[in-house]
Amino acid sequence: MKLVSISSLLLLLVIKNALGNFENGSLYTDGCQGDDPLACSNLGICKDGIKDYSTLFEVNNVGQMDFEKRGMYCLCPDDKPNIVFGLSGLHCTTEFERCDNDQLCFNGGYCEADSAYDTFHCACPMDKAYAGFACESTPKDRSGFCSDDDVFTSIAGYPWFCVNGGTCNDGET
Repeated sequence: MKLVSISSLLLLLVIKNALGNFENGSLYTDGCQGDDPLACSNLGICKDGIKDYSTLFEVNNVGQMDFEKRGMYCLCPDDKPNIVFGLSGLHCTTEFERCDNDQLCFNGGYCEADSAYDTFHCACPMDKAYAGFACESTPKDRSGFCSDDDVFTSIAGYPWFCVNGGTCNDGET
């Protein structure tokens, strides 16, 4: 039986920590500790994995918010169930408001009472191109916009666009 010296074990540990870790036979590194960590603002802390808004805010639906980028997200100081106004998102730069029914509205969206159903929904701001359940969606590129018709642009302040894989059919409602 061979005995391994403590100095040899320490050397192996130092090498392992310097190189990263091995998983399934291949080298991987912690994204937040690697060469290209996610930039977090407003005292956010980079974390590896997927951001679980439902657990952090204790809500059921946050629309289609981005949950990770390159396997990382920022844990923001305001990512808590008792915060009414704050900053969240992947980089801790997305404004949010919590409605009385725990609905979250992002990107300048605000809580609007729906008296017919005794609940709230998000009213997305007219001066920004956001839509969706929580004002979380924006067109990814210019092709996502509908017609550049001045009538629609003057109503909304920006060209209309579709979300959730929808397509525009000009002239139809």
